[in-house]
Amino acid sequence: MFVRTLATATLIAVAVPAGATAAPTPDDGYPDQPAGVAFPTAEWPTGDLAPTADRAAIDVAVDAGFGAADAAGRVQAVIVVQGGRIVYERYHPLDGPDRVYDSFSVAKSFTSALVGLLVAEGRLALDDPAPVAEWQSPGDPRQAITLRHLLQMSSGLTWEEAYDAESLGGQLIGAENAAALTAAQPLESAPGTVFEYSTGTSALLAGIAAVELGGCQAALDYVNARLLDPIGISTDVLLTDGRGCWFGGFGANMTTRDFARFGLLYLRGGHWDGEQIVPTSWIDESRAPAASNAGYGLQFWLAEDGRSFSAEGLFGQRIVVVPDADLVIVTNSTGGGDPYTMVDRIRAAIDPQLVGTR
Repeated sequence: MFVRTLATATLIAVAVPAGATAAPTPDDGYPDQPAGVAFPTAEWPTGDLAPTADRAAIDVAVDAGFGAADAAGRVQAVIVVQGGRIVYERYHPLDGPDRVYDSFSVAKSFTSALVGLLVAEGRLALDDPAPVAEWQSPGDPRQAITLRHLLQMSSGLTWEEAYDAESLGGQLIGAENAAALTAAQPLESAPGTVFEYSTGTSALLAGIAAVELGGCQAALDYVNARLLDPIGISTDVLLTDGRGCWFGGFGANMTTRDFARFGLLYLRGGHWDGEQIVPTSWIDESRAPAASNAGYGLQFWLAEDGRSFSAEGLFGQRIVVVPDADLVIVTNSTGGGDPYTMVDRIRAAIDPQLVGTR
């Protein structure tokens, strides 16, 4: 795993210990890895599309998403995983399988997994007041903000999800301490009542985890050891603020195949080759609609029909998970690309019931 500080773009190698172990729980509502199909901790197993899938229609959809061979605005990559195997994988001619793609806000779903691990260990509590030092003065109304509020984007903190130099989002990118920038904001609404998408909120969550784990480097080591290494993610580049803490709301960059590993982990209910990496109960909680937005859970987007959930990032970085179809679809895209229409058409070619479940 590599860590890159945004301000310096310096790559630093990080050595980490092995992952955690636990036995999987059967019949948890998530499809099991088929017998004889290895988990892709090292290499991805590959296979054919199901006989009922329309390969020609998928090719047409991907061709349209990719556009011209020299297209600036394009879908860059698409992977379809079904039955634990990669059954479809293509890259635009300007891109390829070894490219490390920007995650943008897909990172928020990785942050959710990090918080879930700490909750499972009893080090954080979902519905307790968020442990933020800046809010501990007597009478501070921000003491009403819980981790659930932060995860559901309903903290009530003032925020501007814009990225000009004067906006809070713009300040976040160059911040010495991204978590502190968010923590310093006043309330503009009562916690839990208003949905406001906030990359700063995710940075604050990553900062809370760093404090609990003993610092920025300790948190980076933990993410790698407990979440990324055990499922074979090896190409990750985690972007950090000026003090070296992971931004959390963006900057979990990796190859498309490694994004697909994370999708498969959630498709399997957090189980991976005989180990419980993320608690199934946390994944269930992540899929529960927020009171302030029925289309959002704990840093995951939820389909209206409840069949799928997804990690979503700017320009169409997507990890779409459909448990009842044993399906993951991953895309990477530049600005101007349209992976949404493409993914809808892929779903229709695989299973007509999946149409419109974005």
